[in-house]
Amino acid sequence: MGWDAPVSEVRGVGPARAGALARRGVRTLQDLLFLVPQRYRQPAPFSPVADAVAGERLSVVGWVRARRRGRLRRRGGNYLELGFEDEGGTRVRIRFYNQAWLFDRMPPGSRLLASGALSRTAVGVMVADHWVLLEEEEDPAPRLDALLPVLPTVAGVAPGTLSRLVADALGFAEALGDPLPETVRDVAAVAPLATALRAVHFPQGREAVEAGGVRLLFDRMLALALPMAAARGEEGEAPALATSPRTLDRIRARFPFTFTPGQDAALAAVLEDLDSGRPMRRLLQGDVGSGKTAVALAAALAVIAGHRQVLFLAPTEPLAHQHRRVLARYLEGSQVATALYTARSEASERRRVEQDAESGSADLVIATHAALSSRLAFKDLGLVVIDEQQRFGVRQRLLARAKGSVPHVLAMSATPIPRSLCLALMGDLDRTVIPDRPRGRDPVVTRVDGGESAFQAVRDAVERGERAFIVLPAINADEMPALSREGAALVGNKGPLRGIAHRFLHGQLPSEERDSAFAAFASGGVPLLLATVMVEVGIDIPEATVMVVLGAERFGLAGLHQLRGRVGRGERSGTCWLLPSAGATEAARERLSVLEREADGFEIAEADLRLRGPGEILGVRQAGAGGRLLIGAGADRDLLDGAIAAARQLADDGVDVSFWEHLGSSLVLPMSLPEDAV
Repeated sequence: MGWDAPVSEVRGVGPARAGALARRGVRTLQDLLFLVPQRYRQPAPFSPVADAVAGERLSVVGWVRARRRGRLRRRGGNYLELGFEDEGGTRVRIRFYNQAWLFDRMPPGSRLLASGALSRTAVGVMVADHWVLLEEEEDPAPRLDALLPVLPTVAGVAPGTLSRLVADALGFAEALGDPLPETVRDVAAVAPLATALRAVHFPQGREAVEAGGVRLLFDRMLALALPMAAARGEEGEAPALATSPRTLDRIRARFPFTFTPGQDAALAAVLEDLDSGRPMRRLLQGDVGSGKTAVALAAALAVIAGHRQVLFLAPTEPLAHQHRRVLARYLEGSQVATALYTARSEASERRRVEQDAESGSADLVIATHAALSSRLAFKDLGLVVIDEQQRFGVRQRLLARAKGSVPHVLAMSATPIPRSLCLALMGDLDRTVIPDRPRGRDPVVTRVDGGESAFQAVRDAVERGERAFIVLPAINADEMPALSREGAALVGNKGPLRGIAHRFLHGQLPSEERDSAFAAFASGGVPLLLATVMVEVGIDIPEATVMVVLGAERFGLAGLHQLRGRVGRGERSGTCWLLPSAGATEAARERLSVLEREADGFEIAEADLRLRGPGEILGVRQAGAGGRLLIGAGADRDLLDGAIAAARQLADDGVDVSFWEHLGSSLVLPMSLPEDAV
């Protein structure tokens, strides 16, 4: 039997139960064991039965006096009922639903600790959800400090039954051995797999649970990293592109500013990659305005100086146009031939760019996703730069690489992705962060709610000759009419922003109208832009100082941090007002308050991860996934580099990785739980 053995091999799993588990995504032994608890709780406080209140949880200690099995007529199923007497002499019936199999384990005379609640409808009945058999003289107090796992719900399988199936499956796990070589385990400092699984499912204390959670998190990271590590190994050598000091001086002279220490370090890492003879696969991260584009352009110029071409990819047309304007400013007077290639370019223009790229006369092509599925090919592509890389998947990066023989890849992202999610999105890339704050730019002041004060701030900014954004939380095309009405109400005859010249900007507009709206706002023809999240990137208007986000609770914190980076980019500071919807919960408002307190994008992203979970952030929550692993704070970040290194080691050594291939397809990346989750 292997890890991929059908779950029906576990004792007690017949066809009906196997079908119920399959509907939850649990089909194999591995699936069952990695269905980790959703959370952990502790037994209820001890109380004599005589003091119990119906509906409230309590723990009781006493003796089993009688027992019987019963059937549930209305709902189906079974139960075990104990005649129980606590240490104070008070009697109560304790009932365990769908756990009649406990009958033989609790003979009369057994000393028992049980946790549960007195039924509100059945007089004198306590419904138990936890039990422990005690020795005759055993002190029950330590048992009340136990961690009790709460497994995910599986329709058709009672929680107690599911726990018993997991216990039986653990025996198989111990016999199968660990798929991770001991040498790799030692380097990564993780526990053996069977030990970790037992610690997570049947905890013997928080430290043991955390150690087990660390190992399972490591395996999930490894599952995501292995395909990318294998792809790296299949790549050939890349031409070494050395940059002489003289060439580097000429490149730096193109910029009207001195690079920050963070930019210098990032550029040094990139130039070292280009000269290594191995294909560069690097992610450059930094907050809005930290100077990533300048570093990317410097790298592009170094490649062009080596007589090779560069493809510069942007996720949206506005961002592609902005990059062309910015690059043109830096390249003024140079002999670098640039071109723009988008889906909305004229057919004749696209053909011309395709010819120039194939002939080698185009040095630098700035393009959108359209370049990936088109006839665009290069004579000698040396570098692919991917901006806002989180909007490009692994497959799209592979398509971009295919535009040349073995081109270098430099990906950029201002979206502050947490390290534990960074692996899921871009684990095939080495990572460099530009930590410097944008020069001379104060953090944007952020305020949650504010009501009419937010709209008054917009009016005040417009009167000062500044510009402002109203951001509408569009989720899909069907919502646009309602959102347009909401925006129109703000600027209508009775609205708080009446009389202010404005334009709308959203993805459902024809491209000509979008370009016109953006141009009018950029030039100052209209001071107010009502837009969807499409202004999150690619908008650089120094005169914009105020932003109001409607329905702010519908956005992730990292996305809101990106949005607020659109204001305060000039000499004047910026303010962002986050207005929750009328029905927003108190928890949602509290989540938004993180942005009032925190200005660091990476800390904000980690907070978003803790509060919402990776499945919600990435949109990958799956039916077969278990709960969130309980691990120590920061352990996910500490493990990331080790998981990537281990994946590359396993790929180099040719180790059988089928265990992680299945794990990667059936489970989502977990996260750590805060202390109050127990």
